[in-house]
Amino acid sequence: MAVFGPDNKGGRPAGAKNKFARHVWEDLLKVWSDPAVEGGTMNRGTAALLTMFAEKPAEYVKVNVAVLPKDLIIESKMGEMSDEQLERMIEAVRRWEEEPDEPVTNEAEEGEDGEEDEEDKDDPAKSAA
Repeated sequence: MAVFGPDNKGGRPAGAKNKFARHVWEDLLKVWSDPAVEGGTMNRGTAALLTMFAEKPAEYVKVNVAVLPKDLIIESKMGEMSDEQLERMIEAVRRWEEEPDEPVTNEAEEGEDGEEDEEDKDDPAKSAA
C-alpha cells in the first residue's frame, strides 16, 4: 500500500505510467523483431502483416490507417478538395461501411464505357481514386 506524503498527494509515482508504457513497447518490439522461423530472415511482425493482408485485407488496411498521424490524412488532401469531391469521398466511405469487403469505386467519374472521362484525367484527385 502506498504511503501518501508531502511529495506525493496520491496516485502513482511521477513517471510510473511512462515507465510501464516504455516496457510494454520494448516487449512488443522484441516479439515483433524475433525471427518468425528459427534461422529465417523474416521477422514475426512482417509475417503477421503478410498473413493479415492475405486473410483479412480490410483489417490490414485498418491497422495501417490507425498508425498514421490523423492530421496528415485530414490536412494533406481534404483541405485541397472541392465540396463536390468531399461529397463523393463521403459517399464512397458510406458504401465501404455497408460492404467493407467490396472494392470502392466512384461510378460518377466513369463514362458509359467504364473509362475515366477525358476531363477527369488531368485532375490528380480523380485519377488517383
